[in-house]
Amino acid sequence: DEAVISFGTSLAVSESGQYLVIGSPFYSNSKFSNQGQVRIYEHASGRHEWVRIGDPIDGGANDDWLGWSVAILEASPLTVVTSAPHSLATGGYVTSYQYDGVDWQRNGTIANKNGTTDDYFGSFLSLTHTGTVLRLAIGSPFTDNGSFKDVGATIVYDFDNNQWNQVGLPITFTGANEQAGHYIKLLGSGNLMLMGCPGYKNQAGAVKLFRWNDVEFVEDGLFLERSNGQDFGVALDATRRSDDDRLVLVVGALSGVDGGPGMAHIGQVGDL
Repeated sequence: DEAVISFGTSLAVSESGQYLVIGSPFYSNSKFSNQGQVRIYEHASGRHEWVRIGDPIDGGANDDWLGWSVAILEASPLTVVTSAPHSLATGGYVTSYQYDGVDWQRNGTIANKNGTTDDYFGSFLSLTHTGTVLRLAIGSPFTDNGSFKDVGATIVYDFDNNQWNQVGLPITFTGANEQAGHYIKLLGSGNLMLMGCPGYKNQAGAVKLFRWNDVEFVEDGLFLERSNGQDFGVALDATRRSDDDRLVLVVGALSGVDGGPGMAHIGQVGDL
């Protein structure tokens, strides 16, 4: 493939490691500037190389920034989701595609209802399968809540009857600058969700845990937090160990204790 500006800004690898999604949100062509682009690759067995599958997916207007965040799921069919948080027409949108064996076909779009590009709708995405439907969590870390600025929000959707349907209410708070939803992670079948809130308590930062109760996601306590100024929760990821099912969690912080260099905190949790 030819060189693409901002190539690699966002990345996602499928669970088996066979597929790779790469976002280039500041890609431009002769039609649009900073429209963004997403490319999907498959690992060629026995050839030790990645081969692009389907055509690149391009944003549809100037400054869409498509590819800001990406996610992939080896469902049937193979599904890719990406965000365009700077779309001037919608205040940001998230769109999904399914692979038909030849190319990528768009099968749904979620717009930032009544929002603006300042929300950064789709700043981070998490995609999983409940066993019956696809479940998608969308982070919007700079959404306001009334007079509270940059509180952040996370909205969850299920793909049912060939469309994305919101499940439960948007998850938001009343702490100014909390930036909830900066990073999110749906665990397993999508009944548990971790949410990074790097602005919590004057940028001390926190990771919060939510459980699905068949109606909505409800907070299940403050999972982890740190002292002032660390921005703990600015990034996170989690997986379960294969031997004892304990949760392995890694959380990023922009600075360490007493303003030292940034850190990644790694730990294990049982009974979750």
